[in-house]
Amino acid sequence: MLSLASRYAQSIFEISSKYSIEEKVLKELSTFRDLVKKDKLIFEVWHSKTLTTYDKYTLIIEPLNFSQITKEFLKLLCLKKREKLLDLIIYYYEKNYEKKANIFKADLILAKKIDDLLLNELINNLEKIIRKKIIIDKIE
Repeated sequence: MLSLASRYAQSIFEISSKYSIEEKVLKELSTFRDLVKKDKLIFEVWHSKTLTTYDKYTLIIEPLNFSQITKEFLKLLCLKKREKLLDLIIYYYEKNYEKKANIFKADLILAKKIDDLLLNELINNLEKIIRKKIIIDKIE
């Protein structure tokens, strides 16, 4: 399953790269995932085994203000019965995006609390050393 999700992520990433909308597609896929998780009705429609691809598309995908690439990709997932792979696909897509954008994501664990000025200086120095944009997910 992991390699299948990775292949789907690679495919949608390559298509979005062709049109230079990698970040937009990532945001749209993440937004859709959040909708599925938060809204019980959308969750039930997305994971329904009885609804057709057309039903799922017209009920929950088509009304969204997403790029056509994202909509068609979500439709493809329905058609191939791969709805359960959405989280993993987004994970791999995000890794592809981070690699292309030269981003390093990390959690920062500090022995003691530091002020924002020192934190920014630390991040800037680390960015120079590793030659990547650092994004801190959380600070402990």
